[in-house]
Amino acid sequence: MSWNGTVYCSHCYEQGHNRRGCPIRKEYIQNNPNSYAARSDAERKRYQRPRRCSYCQQKGHNRRTCTLIPADKEFLKKEMCIARQTIKAEFERIGFGVGALVREDYWEEICLVQSVDWRTIDQRHLPDADGDCHNLRFVAKQVKTGRVHGFGISLQSLPERVLSPTTPSALIFPDGWADGTLYDEQEWFNGQQRHWYMQKNNIISP
Repeated sequence: MSWNGTVYCSHCYEQGHNRRGCPIRKEYIQNNPNSYAARSDAERKRYQRPRRCSYCQQKGHNRRTCTLIPADKEFLKKEMCIARQTIKAEFERIGFGVGALVREDYWEEICLVQSVDWRTIDQRHLPDADGDCHNLRFVAKQVKTGRVHGFGISLQSLPERVLSPTTPSALIFPDGWADGTLYDEQEWFNGQQRHWYMQKNNIISP
């Protein structure tokens, strides 16, 4: 490429294309399959890595054109919407949210909930077939010491841990949470590969 941005071919010295895309060179290779240029071109193609999608790991497309990403996003939205309706009803029933007093067993303290990590609360917090689930994450202040910590409590044990429920007016669910559009984009789709949850539950071919 010249200083003014014009592409010049190093084979035919014409402008508008490079050596690899040169039509004269391509014609020469086609007519002379045993030439050095033909052998060199064949060797380069042999070692050229095929295009592979960094999301689904399949060949023939890249992450930008991968059809699994929009399909997975729609699937995730539906999964979260269904699960969060159950979780929302439980939070409203027991009064868990900012302002609730909860018993924390590890520190053996009574704590005042100050914030809830809403983006991470989803279907993984409901027990699976084996009874396993993720802990709900929130930040609370110990009443006795005033120290602020991050805590994790399972949804199953939450009813017995809430000592004093929050007021209905303080129990506010953020926009997009209940309909499944609020989630941690970095966790679900900005990683190097497709999330394990999608591989396990949304089994479709790219």
